[in-house]
Amino acid sequence: YYGYIFTRKDSGIKNYKNLKGKLFAFVDEGSGSGFKFPVAMMINNWKINPKQYFKKTLFLGNHPNVIDAVYKRQAHAGATWMYPFDEKVSKLGKNPFKILLRTPPIPSDAFTVSPTTDEETVKKLRKILLSINKDTKTSAGQSVIKDFYYLGFTVKNNAFYDIIRKTAETINIWKKNKK
Repeated sequence: YYGYIFTRKDSGIKNYKNLKGKLFAFVDEGSGSGFKFPVAMMINNWKINPKQYFKKTLFLGNHPNVIDAVYKRQAHAGATWMYPFDEKVSKLGKNPFKILLRTPPIPSDAFTVSPTTDEETVKKLRKILLSINKDTKTSAGQSVIKDFYYLGFTVKNNAFYDIIRKTAETINIWKKNKK
């Protein structure tokens, strides 16, 4: 999935330079797409320190709150992930937002096993997870992934998660050095 740094189309904000001294809304410091990935991109791509660059940063607790704050002009811009953003645009019937930056693909939820797990168990788990899709039902006839944003599972190698390691490293260094 992707995270977005966004503003309103009618805000007059064309790029990150126009955000200097403005109010910026984040979800919370534990959110990947609502804080960690956007902050890492601000540091690495824009070469800014969010704590110093913005007039004030707001932590609004969840993605819909961030989207609503920007929509209602309570914040000049914000960080969120694609699904609630797209839902809001769909409900509005038109897109009042401008995406200033899209994160690289953020790995979704992962299922991992201990290195000590026997290979037969690993194969069984992999087979079960790879068989799940939007049409998979429980024995009671309920959808296995109802109200789930994802359509199924794939196998990825360890390098796929390097973006998470790089983002975590950037955030950890920033937190140690932020003033």
